[in-house]
Amino acid sequence: MKLIEGRTRELKEKMSPSFLKTVSAFANDEGGEIFFGVTDHGEPKGVVEVDKTRLRIENMVNDSITPRPEYEFRQTQIDGVTLLVLLIHPGQQTPYLYKGIAYQRKDTADAPVDYHQLQQLVLRGAQLKYEEMKTKSDQLSFKYLENYLTRVTGVSGITDDMLRTLYLKNAQNDFNLAAEIFADTNSFRKRGVDVMVFGQTINQIRFRKEIARRSVLEQFDQAVELFHRYYGFEEVEGLARVQKHRIPVEAYRESLANALVHRDWSLDRHVQIEMHESHVRITSPGGLPADLTEEDYLTRTISSLRNPIIANIFFRLKLIEQFGTGIQKIRNAYQGSNHKPLFEIFDNNLRLTLPEIAENTVELTFKEISLLDYMKINQPYSRSEIEQMVDLDKSAAVRVLNKLIQAGRVTRLGKGPNTQYVRELK
Repeated sequence: MKLIEGRTRELKEKMSPSFLKTVSAFANDEGGEIFFGVTDHGEPKGVVEVDKTRLRIENMVNDSITPRPEYEFRQTQIDGVTLLVLLIHPGQQTPYLYKGIAYQRKDTADAPVDYHQLQQLVLRGAQLKYEEMKTKSDQLSFKYLENYLTRVTGVSGITDDMLRTLYLKNAQNDFNLAAEIFADTNSFRKRGVDVMVFGQTINQIRFRKEIARRSVLEQFDQAVELFHRYYGFEEVEGLARVQKHRIPVEAYRESLANALVHRDWSLDRHVQIEMHESHVRITSPGGLPADLTEEDYLTRTISSLRNPIIANIFFRLKLIEQFGTGIQKIRNAYQGSNHKPLFEIFDNNLRLTLPEIAENTVELTFKEISLLDYMKINQPYSRSEIEQMVDLDKSAAVRVLNKLIQAGRVTRLGKGPNTQYVRELK
């Protein structure tokens, strides 16, 4: 039986100090297991002196990793040989350091964390969130927030008690970073919204506006105003002139609010909004929170809040609804449309593309929708690759592809045996 290395599994034929980097990486993340007595190719060779090896590993971990991580040992028999497994539990007192350096797991390798990742580990170990940290400024004004509260809730005037109720001040009467984010002005030069309006190509920038160093609520309002300016139009219905949008305004507002609420505010990067003629693309700094999987994010009404103070105020101001329902609300805005929003998840950012509404004149089957889910935007596939994706024979694959081409969801490239198919952004 061959074992395979992975994000949470390391193989070691012999014991050397390098395994301590892996201990640091596992403790700083979701945990993992180190198999001793297995080659890099996954072949079990066994550990001869198990008790002696276990004692040596235990001493090395206790003496070299700070603070001491939680771990346990177990023995297992594979192919007639004994392996020793060191199981590292996810750490609660991060960062865990080896020789003064915190490590992270990248696929099957261990690498030092960067400054931002170290900062996140420190906050996690202190059971703090970035927004809860004390701000350097003790002179903050909240006129923009006050106007919002008056308009939405009827409450006028912001007192110290109200600031504490909103968790913008702590028990010692100090402002936190969330307070600075909502203040009329702040020191975050590169943590605003960068809006770019493009022409027919990405080389044609018609307009650009950087909205920074002001209340996150003003950032939201200005970005919405620009959306109305470039995607809104009036249509005459009977005797009335009705305001409409080429892209669902409710989907854009929800997407923008989510980007501002859930972004990683410790990163010196703007929320980027690209306004193209056929779509809007919103990129939010920071990947998914550590305790939220891609499946949870896309398919379930689960919301792991990176910034609960910010999220709570947006909720009170009715800028977002129930936590965890944003993705479904965005999808609902495209019911009946042939074009659908595209959600993309990367290690360091989240990206959402909102296309123009297009009337759905071709109803798709489950197989056709499944194929679209598998195909990546702008990546060509051969017919044989497509057959394997959704388990279709040749004739069925041809029927499905022709239907998707008719619906404008897939484009055919080339002819004969070199024919390839590309999913369109719709």
